Amino acid sequence: MAATPSWYALRNAVHLHEWETAERLLADEPSLVSSRDGLGETVLHFLAVENDLEGVAWLHVHGFSIDSKNDFGTPVIFEVCQLGHKDLVLWFISQGVDWSATDREGHTIHAYLDEFEHPDMSHFLKLNGA
Repeated sequence: MAATPSWYALRNAVHLHEWETAERLLADEPSLVSSRDGLGETVLHFLAVENDLEGVAWLHVHGFSIDSKNDFGTPVIFEVCQLGHKDLVLWFISQGVDWSATDREGHTIHAYLDEFEHPDMSHFLKLNGA
C-alpha cells in the first residue's frame, strides 16, 4: 500500500526542518505517527535510513517510536547500523532503543550485522553498550 499524500508532506517538512508545517500536519492528522509508506516504514524510519538525525529526534519527541519495524520485519536500528550511521546509532542508544529486538527471521542486531558482513559496526555497538 502506498503512502498517503500527508505522509509525504510530513516527511518532506521534517526533512527540510520546516517544523511549523510538520506540527500543523501532525495536529491535523495525528495518525501520521503510525502511518507507513509502501515499504511499511514510518516517517521516522525513512528519515533514519536517510541519516537525518535532527528530523529523527524531532519525530521521536512528537510521538514516533524508535523501535518500529518495517513491513519486512526489520527494526529501524538494524538498518541504521547496516548503513553505518554512527552518530545516529549513538543517538538511538542515548534514547534507549530496544537492543533485544529481532528481525522477522529472529536475528539479533549482531546476527543481522554478521549476515550483512558488517563486523565493524557490531564491534562499535559492543563498545557502546549494545
